[in-house]
Amino acid sequence: MADLGYTNGKQHYENDIHFWYQKEYWVNRLMSKSKVKIWSPLLNLNYDLTDKSTLGVQFMGNFFNKEINGSTASRAYLYNSPKLMKEYITHQNKPENTQNLSVNVNFLQKIGDKGAKLTIDDDYFHYNKDRNDDLNTIFYNYQLNTQPKLFGNSLSMQQIDNYSFKADMETPVSLGNLSFGAKIARTQTDNIAESDFRDENQIKTLTHKDHFLYTEDTQALYADWAKSFGKKWSVKAGLRGENTQTKGVSVLANNETHKRNLFKLFPTLLYIQYQINENHNISANVNRRIFRPQFFSLNPGRNYQNPKSYVVENPFLQPSYSLGAMLNYTYKHWLTFGLSYSNIEDNRTQITYHNPDLEETQIQWENFANGNEWSASVNINKSLFWWWEFSVYMVVTYENVKPYVAAFPDPMKSWGGYQYLGNTFMLNENKTLQASVSYEYQFPWDNETSKSSEASSLDLGIKYLAFDKKLTIALNANDIFKTNIMAYTQKIKQQGIAESYCQYYDTRYLRLSLTYKFGNSKISVQKREGGNAEERGRS
Repeated sequence: MADLGYTNGKQHYENDIHFWYQKEYWVNRLMSKSKVKIWSPLLNLNYDLTDKSTLGVQFMGNFFNKEINGSTASRAYLYNSPKLMKEYITHQNKPENTQNLSVNVNFLQKIGDKGAKLTIDDDYFHYNKDRNDDLNTIFYNYQLNTQPKLFGNSLSMQQIDNYSFKADMETPVSLGNLSFGAKIARTQTDNIAESDFRDENQIKTLTHKDHFLYTEDTQALYADWAKSFGKKWSVKAGLRGENTQTKGVSVLANNETHKRNLFKLFPTLLYIQYQINENHNISANVNRRIFRPQFFSLNPGRNYQNPKSYVVENPFLQPSYSLGAMLNYTYKHWLTFGLSYSNIEDNRTQITYHNPDLEETQIQWENFANGNEWSASVNINKSLFWWWEFSVYMVVTYENVKPYVAAFPDPMKSWGGYQYLGNTFMLNENKTLQASVSYEYQFPWDNETSKSSEASSLDLGIKYLAFDKKLTIALNANDIFKTNIMAYTQKIKQQGIAESYCQYYDTRYLRLSLTYKFGNSKISVQKREGGNAEERGRS
């Protein structure tokens, strides 16, 4: 299987940020426009060594070029006067290049005639991202009648290399089906950040340099057991043990080193399914999961938005864990009701730290809370007529979050919800001409510390299949009315500061796509996840 994708488009981003300090009120306006080009090749080859042995090789790539031009305007007012006191204007040019390469070698060996098989995956991926930002700022102080200028450059580089090996065995046993396996993985990241700002006389006024090396080694053993009891009952249970060693080295701080060792068990305590009859089915499961932080969020180097504001990551960031339970009822395979509960440890968020005296803000990832979440959902997927396919998803959630950081001293309790409605219409009898209409709506929520507005999106599409369905031509219009805009407000009680954000990520677009499938359509070669799908998702 071979595939080549190409994207050439533009992106637009807006963010209105408000800070309510004790003496001043700041209005910050961020805007950027980007030109994006992406090449995405995929090559997947399988060769049958024997009738029971298959060797496969897969290559995936992603080459991403982005040119960002933007501006940040920060304006300060007194509460008792509408007159503008200060205005800081930053113009930004940010070229960004990203490469993501992944190679997988896999082997499948069928054993015996009862369905036993051995699968081996050997994976490597390389990720590289470079940015070179020019930041030019004018500081207008209308009270002092001054307007000094700063010219800045912010350079950042991140390189990630991952190696993993995974072996899985599936075999029928007298008491059901047993699967077990092992995985080892090593990830190394190299992060460089350099920033300096100079005044009109080329004198440095602000400098920051950081070089951070991070290594993560993981060893895992896991096993699952499954069995069916007649036609009505089936059960499954499993256990996964993971041992992780991490090391972070701050090269420019005399090679200051931080090490951490973790061993955790992740049981699938029980999965039970009961087939009442051909129309009714009930299932339940309990499991524990880990959510590791993104690799970029462990890098302590500063990413400056302007001389007064920067984002810094956290090398001490911990994984989050969840213990969850779910109960589902399904009717005729098209209607599902679900109830779920999750207990989450060490949840993560970005926290803004303010220094009003210096007019500076620092945004940093932190583990900040434990909590519980309950939800109820309904999911419908049904063909109402031969020409109309209908889908609905609705969920209602309740959260009780208990922070343990000083910035959020109070519990956060809130109701939330989401709904999606999708329709696909066949415009001819052989279903080669199709139209789609979908609508999604995110309900507002308020937990007394933070709150968010509603957001929605109406999407339309049309698709045509030709040449025995090998050629697909699709035209999609997303967020037609530009309503997918969410405003977020929170109160940082430790500093007596309120802040609000209203972000728009340019989800309104028109996309034309063409896809052609070469070769024998009866031969199926699937894209392979490989053994490092989790690590690639963290890049």
